[in-house]
Amino acid sequence: MPPTSPPSPPDVLSALEKADRQRQSGHLSRALETLRPLVEDYPDDPSLWFAIGNLARDLGQTGDAAFAYKNVIRIRPGSVEAGSNLVHALITLNRPNLAANLARDIAKVGILLPEIAQSVADAFARLALYDEAFLHYRRMLCLHPHVARGSANLAEALARMGNDDHSLVWAERARTTAPADDQVVLHHAMALMTSGRIEAGLAEYEARLRPGAVHAPERRGLSAPRWDGGAMPGPLMVLAEQGLGDEVRFASALPNLLKRGCDVIVECEPRLVKLFQRSFPDIQVRPHSGRRIGASVIFDYHDLPDQPAAYIEAGSLPLMLGLLRDGPVAAGGFLVPDARQVDMCIRTLWPQTDGPLVGLVWGSAVTRPERARFYPALEHLRPILTVPGVRFVNLQYIDATEDIMRFRESFGVSIIDTPDIDKRKDLDGAAALASACDLVVGVSSSVTAMAAAIGTPTLEMFPERSWLPRFTDAAGDERDGYLGLCRRVEFGAGPGTTDGDAWQTVTEQAARMMPRLLTQM
Repeated sequence: MPPTSPPSPPDVLSALEKADRQRQSGHLSRALETLRPLVEDYPDDPSLWFAIGNLARDLGQTGDAAFAYKNVIRIRPGSVEAGSNLVHALITLNRPNLAANLARDIAKVGILLPEIAQSVADAFARLALYDEAFLHYRRMLCLHPHVARGSANLAEALARMGNDDHSLVWAERARTTAPADDQVVLHHAMALMTSGRIEAGLAEYEARLRPGAVHAPERRGLSAPRWDGGAMPGPLMVLAEQGLGDEVRFASALPNLLKRGCDVIVECEPRLVKLFQRSFPDIQVRPHSGRRIGASVIFDYHDLPDQPAAYIEAGSLPLMLGLLRDGPVAAGGFLVPDARQVDMCIRTLWPQTDGPLVGLVWGSAVTRPERARFYPALEHLRPILTVPGVRFVNLQYIDATEDIMRFRESFGVSIIDTPDIDKRKDLDGAAALASACDLVVGVSSSVTAMAAAIGTPTLEMFPERSWLPRFTDAAGDERDGYLGLCRRVEFGAGPGTTDGDAWQTVTEQAARMMPRLLTQM
């Protein structure tokens, strides 16, 4: 808060101290309820509103957070800290233009404050305004060269632009400045993997698990030791990590555990249980109990009948097993779809075309604006949809009725839909549908990850460089480091590049690759 803010009344100070103790104990909701009633008696206390905004933000109540920050600015127009927090809330609320304009205003007065200068630069990066992000990171670091997270975030922006060498330079500078900062170490890990130094990157990637890391999971009721890679006296439990696509990718390492003779228990998203049980009959599969609270996920293990001999996080398996050194973890498919459902999909799809079937996914249920750049506008799909001789199948797990109608009206292309399959809840059905296709083309998602994991050649598109490990094959195609059947088309953004430029380039390249991949079936 600005130093000119008057002191809060005793009642507010006492409540703020109590709420801070509750917050530090992990009781964010309780802390917020401690403060909210006070705004009726003290509507013009900026410290009260600011604390409410931060708690609401951390609980994922972004609208309430934005309202609180606006009240701080109403009372103290010079509060650049509340303003910068409001910028990020506006981004999350999908108000990109308002957020960008407010960030530009704050940058004019907040550049001398390192936290504010970095927050503004981070906002431009979240908005994929990389030219402005780069400018503000460089300005900030000229004035505040000691801010390690500024260097780390600049490294991430450069990596997304395809500038691997400079990204690694800034990531290593940040790592040297703040070796104990979990977020800095994670940025360094991603820069290493983006630049091809995969094994070193995997070692740094372990920082995601440190208690101080932003998205570090909290695991309650698990008393077993963490596996050190040695011989096991009993079952090894492989712990789930957040993200359905990540769960599928990380599962590629499970067969390597079985080769070592391990007795394995694996937990996974409940919708994946049947698919994993069928695919890994020698592994005990259980649904995880993960629930999200704000930015964190809490897993509870109090219902385990017995503690395992040890545990290991699924994302740590490549490091522990020495994978990702010479090529993808899984060269082909490793998940087994339900044969009956595959047969039903084939009977439904194949009579509708005498040419190849291409599954298509172009959107997601995740609509946060910082994710919006990963999904193309419908007009950018024209190069793919006009590839001759193929028939497209809708693999979207969200309602695509309007998009399919627009494809027909704009491009004269009819997309086969299968409304009887709930592709969100019935992942066995979704896997069978992808298995019935000759090729899957789409944005990076759990859908494309699953398609490659069940053995369908897949072409995954990114509008910028991704940190995921990759290998270049003999044909010059980039293969996903976990899923060998997943080829990746990535765009290295340059100065002045817009999302439209990136997506047009990516979809045109994907369209050129499709005929070749279809002839290799």
